[in-house]
Amino acid sequence: ESLSFLRTTNPQTRPIKIYSKGDAGITTPILVQAVYRQLLERVPSWDLKEFSAWESQLNNDEITVRQFVRLVGRSELYRKLYYSPYPNSKVVEFNLKHFLGRAPSSAAEVAYHHDILAQRGSRAHIDTLVNSDEYIRFFGESTVPYATLQSERYVTVTDQPSNAYRGTRAQASQTFYADRKGIYGALMTR
Repeated sequence: ESLSFLRTTNPQTRPIKIYSKGDAGITTPILVQAVYRQLLERVPSWDLKEFSAWESQLNNDEITVRQFVRLVGRSELYRKLYYSPYPNSKVVEFNLKHFLGRAPSSAAEVAYHHDILAQRGSRAHIDTLVNSDEYIRFFGESTVPYATLQSERYVTVTDQPSNAYRGTRAQASQTFYADRKGIYGALMTR
């Protein structure tokens, strides 16, 4: 394998393979599985009609990898897995991880993306990420998103709201973040 296809996330972990349409040996089924692993964190073992149509469009060059990523992210399955069960602050983390390959870089970034989610919804948030300069710079039209490790400093310690905060999305949740200087909390409205 060419070294240009490999990126190491951490010396203790295995390298991540980067999949791009048009690379030698990269077929549509390989790209599709890579998208599912990145966005859904699994390859669905069942056949989804909604996804099958998109897979066919990707195979026939009717849509780009970027458009396929957007469609999977806007799907009802993605919504059920990574939006409905979680507070918005956790959804922001999932979306940044899945679509930009990284964790949030600051509390201000979490707040910015949180506002998009709260005001315009999950699909608009995914569109914002897939249309971002960062997405275009790293992945373009033909590369499946992968871990970029752009924000190693900002690590979420926990984002599970206490039982007092469980309920509707409009409630607040206490979120703790860690950096090299210690742990601090941020009260966020979901």
